[in-house]
Amino acid sequence: MKNVSGGFYHKTMTRCEECNGNLVYDSVRGETYCEECGLVVEENIIDTRREWRVFSTRDFNERSRTGPAETYMLHDKGLGSEIFLKGKLRTLNKRIKFVRGSDRSKVTAINLAVKVCGDLHLPRYAVEDVCFYLNKVYNAGRTKGRPLEMVVAGTVYFVCRMRRIAKSATEIARVTGVKKKNVIKFYRVVVDVTGHNFKSFTVREYVDRYCAELRMFDKKDRVIELVSGIDDGSGKVNSRVAVAGAIYKVVCDEHLPIQQSKIMEVTGVSGTSIRKIRKVLDEHDKQKRSRDD
Repeated sequence: MKNVSGGFYHKTMTRCEECNGNLVYDSVRGETYCEECGLVVEENIIDTRREWRVFSTRDFNERSRTGPAETYMLHDKGLGSEIFLKGKLRTLNKRIKFVRGSDRSKVTAINLAVKVCGDLHLPRYAVEDVCFYLNKVYNAGRTKGRPLEMVVAGTVYFVCRMRRIAKSATEIARVTGVKKKNVIKFYRVVVDVTGHNFKSFTVREYVDRYCAELRMFDKKDRVIELVSGIDDGSGKVNSRVAVAGAIYKVVCDEHLPIQQSKIMEVTGVSGTSIRKIRKVLDEHDKQKRSRDD
């Protein structure tokens, strides 16, 4: 739809019902008409734009009468009133906000989720998603009898898989202090509530993330080549463990200044597992050289 006077687009209709022509919105006259046949489709449209102009950030802050955008990082989406002066009104306002006990629990869960997402270095959109799905789970009544940390950990893992952020259940369990099996257990609860399930992270996703954190951008293809030799998709070798071992082998073979402890920290894989995978890869190299000879 065209806009002839610099206003916003009124999106009720886009084509004329009489001649199928283009509709034009005139914000000065407050009407929408067809540019082909002249039919007035809507009139007396309320102009919701601000009536004042600004020439600096200070003018905008002083004249603006709207609050911040809605966010699921607050239990009431940021639409509630805030009373900053101390006194009875402020106390009553706080009590009114949390009429039900579940509201208090939800606030605690959201605050914990924001902290966990910060520890995992998740982007803001992922934090919003975690809080959104926490609201869904609470509204569905699926949190009763479950520890708060377990609820948050399972929801974070769900969002990571949805957004394809390569964070394993082991990493989330380590940050939240929840057992890995409980993280996966509540992940299945969130899947049941939302009706959405997502595939596990691929080798490529793990390689991209770990190599980026270790500054090994030019070694990705080599790591993937090594992993493909031991992880045939049968599920016998965990992809994350295989990638960690392959990275360690590349570091040792090419004498890169990266310690094993750093790889353990980034991947969340134990040193024993990393060395075990490296040993398997070394044996593969020996067998390959013997066949070539």
